[in-house]
Amino acid sequence: GPSESKLATPVSKSHDILRVQRTVPHLVNLSDDPMLSAAIVYPIRVGRTRVGRATAVVPQDIVLGGLNILREHCVIVNSRSTDGAG
Repeated sequence: GPSESKLATPVSKSHDILRVQRTVPHLVNLSDDPMLSAAIVYPIRVGRTRVGRATAVVPQDIVLGGLNILREHCVIVNSRSTDGAG
């Protein structure tokens, strides 16, 4: 859908979350509902990751919705490789 990120990865098993946490910088969704919390992992790849709305002028890598999310909310810069070198 329009509010889904092209980087978003649904997580179906808790061991998948642990594997991602150890190998790749990431964001996870949080929710008051424990069934929805940590259900999506957004990996932060080397380089720039843009976070914002689907309506942003520049396409966003992670697309979020919500009252306080700006069109171009932030840019996360990862200057290290996933193995910690660099």
